[in-house]
Amino acid sequence: MSPPQVLKELDRVRAAHPKAAHLCWAYIAGPPTTTDKGMSDDGEPRGTAGRPMLTLLEHSGYGEIWAGVIRYFGGVKLGKGGLIRAYTSSVQQALSLVESRTRQSLLHCRLLLDYNLLPIVEQLCDQCGAEIVNRYYREQVEMEAQVPESIITEFQRKINRISSARIRLTFLSNKSDQG
Repeated sequence: MSPPQVLKELDRVRAAHPKAAHLCWAYIAGPPTTTDKGMSDDGEPRGTAGRPMLTLLEHSGYGEIWAGVIRYFGGVKLGKGGLIRAYTSSVQQALSLVESRTRQSLLHCRLLLDYNLLPIVEQLCDQCGAEIVNRYYREQVEMEAQVPESIITEFQRKINRISSARIRLTFLSNKSDQG
């Protein structure tokens, strides 16, 4: 999720809650170790909302995540400590409900092979977690597949081994993400 996407979502949330006094938020746009992060106290005293929320996100181990907390009453009765507790408690509760997915980089590749090798290659793709996205039946079978980048060297080695290097493997584009 990119910063513009987060800001667009925040605009959508703000429009859905026009009477809210504050919409404080924090995000991590990328893997947990990224420096692409942002936060806002949205009019609350400095350091009482956005920073504590971001700190929780940073320690959650999640990447590509954002949190927004809406507050309808804008008074000062909570004090700074109370505000920090209120915002962190809200994010902690939300984090306990998060369902996470692991994103992995995929490489889009083309395999050109003889028909007799098709069942073996399909089985190998299934075992390796490669997804066959297209098949073209011509003089030879041409397959397009998405292969996890983390296993590409092993995948190439196995393709060469099962075919005695008769399968032509080429990469069609750079990485894509799945997850």
